[in-house]
Amino acid sequence: MGWLTEFFRGRTGSLDRTSNAAARAVILATRADDITAPSTRSVSDQWISESDAISLHDVYRAIDIIATAAVQLSIDVERNGQVLPDSQRPNLIKYPSVFMDQADFIEQNVLSLVVSGNAYWRKQYGPNLEVVNLDLLNPHEVWVEWDREKNHLVYNYRGEKIPGDQIQHITRMKLPGAVKGLGPIQAARQELAGAAMTRRFASEWFDGSGQPSGILSSDQPLAGEEAKQYRDVWNGIDSSTGKPIDQTANPSGIKVLGKGLSYDPILLSPKDAQWIEAQQFDTTKIARLFGIPAYLMLAAVEGSSMTYSNVEQAWQDFIRTTLMGYLRKIELALTGLVPRGQTVRFNVETLLRSDTKSRYEAHNLSLGRWKTVDEVRKDENMAPLTDKQREELKAAQPAPAPAPVETEQ
Repeated sequence: MGWLTEFFRGRTGSLDRTSNAAARAVILATRADDITAPSTRSVSDQWISESDAISLHDVYRAIDIIATAAVQLSIDVERNGQVLPDSQRPNLIKYPSVFMDQADFIEQNVLSLVVSGNAYWRKQYGPNLEVVNLDLLNPHEVWVEWDREKNHLVYNYRGEKIPGDQIQHITRMKLPGAVKGLGPIQAARQELAGAAMTRRFASEWFDGSGQPSGILSSDQPLAGEEAKQYRDVWNGIDSSTGKPIDQTANPSGIKVLGKGLSYDPILLSPKDAQWIEAQQFDTTKIARLFGIPAYLMLAAVEGSSMTYSNVEQAWQDFIRTTLMGYLRKIELALTGLVPRGQTVRFNVETLLRSDTKSRYEAHNLSLGRWKTVDEVRKDENMAPLTDKQREELKAAQPAPAPAPVETEQ
């Protein structure tokens, strides 16, 4: 198991097989209930599978928001607090996998963590035992077993057993003593199953709920067979055969009422028919489950009003409390694979940038105090000033006011 190997490997590259490792192995071995294959059960009253959950448009939208925010970010490598130039960054960060570029690698890792709570990297080593490639495995095809003879975890993937030291296992939320992580879908299967049932019930309301489309009534008493006959006539059914009447016999579908019969349709407004309020409530719950601001899910929260300032604050809270929960795990995993002394970080400044006017006001306050012109230009993704630009900027600045001349009294 990747994280277990790194736990004992440390930064020296050597595996420490001490009593601590043995104690850790005993703890993991006693958690056999957590080392199981992923379930394949479908939707029931108390359960919903990952694929069924994603088919809910609110769940898909929540997942898409998290993945879209993550895929916009670049990855920096720092040493001693300084960001390394591109030429000095490890190739593993620039090209983490031969099967996908960096953006796809980030996106698929975040999707794995959101949907399953786990991401698995199969590490491939170079001639100097450095990691040169990361194969991202499908988390739904990975399950874990404990090898009691060798006293370590083994990952099973598509019929192949992979030793734990070849796997980097990242978890979204791992309970103490557990092996696998817990994602939003796994944590709230019953809630999502309820949302799926609401959607299904709304779509089947007219066909499968038993709700009549109308009431055929009479001001005269009707015997059972007579009532059945009038019902069949109203529905265009031949009472003698029980089959629909040929449309050519009544092409315009005219209904004939007699014996004081009257028909009252049972009408539902589109809002009631689609269970709009119930589905809006489900949207709010799903937004809360995934940590998505309600306005991004186009869900109105009763009693609240959104302004520019609190929308911006909600977006910043989303980055800090939701998105970073996924990104930080990936940062730490990548940091453990690059040379010692280097730290991998996502550059989230792009997502945290305020509006243009606020940024320029902040730049104006910082210039000449704690930031230089080139540092401000870097924040705006601009190249440093050239010598010619510096001369022009210096020439454009007003000359300092002359010092006051002191006169003798």
